[in-house]
Amino acid sequence: MSQNLNKNIISIVLIASFFIFLNSCSHGFIFEETQKVSDNIWNSDEKIEISLPITDISKSYNIYILFENQDDYSVSNLWLNTSVVSPEGKIQSELLNFEITDNTGKWLGEKSGETIKNIFLYKQNIKFPTKGTYKFIIKQQMREKETPKNVSVGIALDFCNKEEIKDGEK
Repeated sequence: MSQNLNKNIISIVLIASFFIFLNSCSHGFIFEETQKVSDNIWNSDEKIEISLPITDISKSYNIYILFENQDDYSVSNLWLNTSVVSPEGKIQSELLNFEITDNTGKWLGEKSGETIKNIFLYKQNIKFPTKGTYKFIIKQQMREKETPKNVSVGIALDFCNKEEIKDGEK
């Protein structure tokens, strides 16, 4: 009887550990969209466009840029021109530089197989001024017109303060 009890306890611990592992892998984004790069070669003329609907302007948000590259990507950083078009048509653009390796060449993102997933904090603790759809336009601004070994690019959003999440909103 005690042997069965021990097996049941071990089974419960293993199942609980599995669910904790699954939850720890989730970033808890309330919005996430990525787009594949054509043939894994990102041409400087190719725009990644993502529409982000905002319905609650009372909350503060964090915005992330998502970038997946292959593990044989040849540079240690990523230059992007990012524009945000408001529902009223106002455009705000900026040039961004993100490091994707440390000074020893080790990937800073999460590696899975031959792909590295990078999550860059783009805007922190911001409030959108108006409800509506905001369009994000992302272009690579590397030295080369075409950069190979790019897999996907995207945008993610979460609440700045996780306690702001109400039941059923996630």
